[in-house]
Amino acid sequence: MRTRLLIPSLLALALLPGCATLVSEQGHRISKTQLDKVVIGVSSREDVFRLLGSPGVVSLQKGNLWLYMWRRVETRFFLAPKETARQVTVFSFDQSGRVSNIKRLSRKDRKRIRFASAETPEIIQGSQHWLDRIINNIGRVLPGGVGGLPPSEGN
Repeated sequence: MRTRLLIPSLLALALLPGCATLVSEQGHRISKTQLDKVVIGVSSREDVFRLLGSPGVVSLQKGNLWLYMWRRVETRFFLAPKETARQVTVFSFDQSGRVSNIKRLSRKDRKRIRFASAETPEIIQGSQHWLDRIINNIGRVLPGGVGGLPPSEGN
């Protein structure tokens, strides 16, 4: 009788870890206490960097936007991972480098983005494809030898 219960019990015990939920957090989560230390119009980029560290994203437009992103992902059983929480904190800076606005975004603020199927235009009109440029340069020799070096004696 004990053997009949032992095998199913061991099997159930072996499968139990598969029922666990694995939770992983990625990015930089900013607490309310940290956020309260940043004062609009007073705090500078350096102050924000000292308090929160390096931002995850800096805008290409003169660095006037800094984004700190964090998310929680849960994986149950053998299912695909699912994002259960997200927080994006956006700091805007004015021309003098002081914080001008702070915006908090969560999963509720997300929007679907439809990608355009058009190709990106070339930056320089009439420019060749990079592969064409490489092929066209094969065999070209600068004055004085290959790569501008003088030809060796005996060649």
